[in-house]
Amino acid sequence: MTTMFSRLIYYLSNNRITIRSIFLVLILFFLGPITRAEDTESEWAEGFEIVSKTELHSAKFNMGISEDSAEDDLKRQTIGIGETITISLEAKPTLMGDPKKLEWIVTNEEGALILPEKMKGITSFDAQAKPTAEKNGQVTVTVKTEEGLVSKPYSLKIVIPEGAKAKKLQEGQDTPPQIQEQMPGVPFASAWMIVQLTIYPLDVNFSKMKIKEIDEGYVNSQHNKNNRPPHTPIPSPWKFNRLNSLRMK
Repeated sequence: MTTMFSRLIYYLSNNRITIRSIFLVLILFFLGPITRAEDTESEWAEGFEIVSKTELHSAKFNMGISEDSAEDDLKRQTIGIGETITISLEAKPTLMGDPKKLEWIVTNEEGALILPEKMKGITSFDAQAKPTAEKNGQVTVTVKTEEGLVSKPYSLKIVIPEGAKAKKLQEGQDTPPQIQEQMPGVPFASAWMIVQLTIYPLDVNFSKMKIKEIDEGYVNSQHNKNNRPPHTPIPSPWKFNRLNSLRMK
């Protein structure tokens, strides 16, 4: 009887130990990821971060339809091709160390960002989103101190126009005077219009962009070189304004 009672206590004791052990394992299992996440965040030192400021506000802000403040709009990390941006390190002197020993590292996908030649020994620099980019690009920036402290990676997205809308402002069917002068008495149909062209997205600024008219010629069996209506493309390119739009005729 004594032996059986001792065994019963033994099993109950083991069960309590097992239950407690399982409970502790479960706690560690669920808290582990949280702890690791906190550790990852704590890898980046407070008072040592990269910030940026665009030269111009976005078209959306200039239109008065943005919910961002003027300051926040300039802090956006998505910029349009042609835009200029200033990238800076904001850091406590004790963390920064000697500014002349700072080293900037930029992962520049497809050369989307035009960088200055000097990328060492500076606390900030100006860069431009490549004006001739043909597709979107991603840029990641970090800075390293003499002591080996590395900033949290700072990401920028460079975007190209993704669409356009045209709004007709004015139209007419009269023959332009220059054609009447060059081809008097030659009847032909004529039409013209003035449109406002807006390019998207609006959360960036495309005012550094320009477009140019190029004469591609035409084919018409009823015309020859002697009575062909003249067409001279406008020699100077059109420039987009701060609303990502322009007027063209």
